[in-house]
Amino acid sequence: GYRKDDLTGRIKGQGNMQIVEHRSLFFCNLISYKTHLEREKLPEFAEHVKRNISRLGVEASDNMLFTVKSGEFRNIEVLIPISEELKSCNEYSFKPVFRLINAVCIRHEGTFGSIEETLGTLFDYINSRAYEPITAPYYSIVRLGTECIIDIYVGTNYNIL
Repeated sequence: GYRKDDLTGRIKGQGNMQIVEHRSLFFCNLISYKTHLEREKLPEFAEHVKRNISRLGVEASDNMLFTVKSGEFRNIEVLIPISEELKSCNEYSFKPVFRLINAVCIRHEGTFGSIEETLGTLFDYINSRAYEPITAPYYSIVRLGTECIIDIYVGTNYNIL
């Protein structure tokens, strides 16, 4: 997989959190797995995937992403950038490309359970700038444990009308 971050965004301080605008994420070769899962169980699930992805004959090539879809039976989509193409099957699907442009990003550092506070800070920032969110939040898992590091991206409309 290939990943590109557009680092031309402006950095704005908000307490000890930094919010970065105009970010882009681009990945090739991803496994998409949709499941019904309580958000609190996501760290365990991510660790399970990390330990077992090699059974598919591929290796993870970058940080795992996830997004929460409200109102759907399969409410969590996990996206795993992998080293090569893979055929879709009943359990998961293969996505050749993932692209998120003009996103606003914040880094969450703390417990997984406190991620909602960081997400609230990000949406407060987006609303204060009158940006229009056009995607659900995408969470990029940098590190899991008692102290997590998770980058949260929300795609915004780059047209101002």
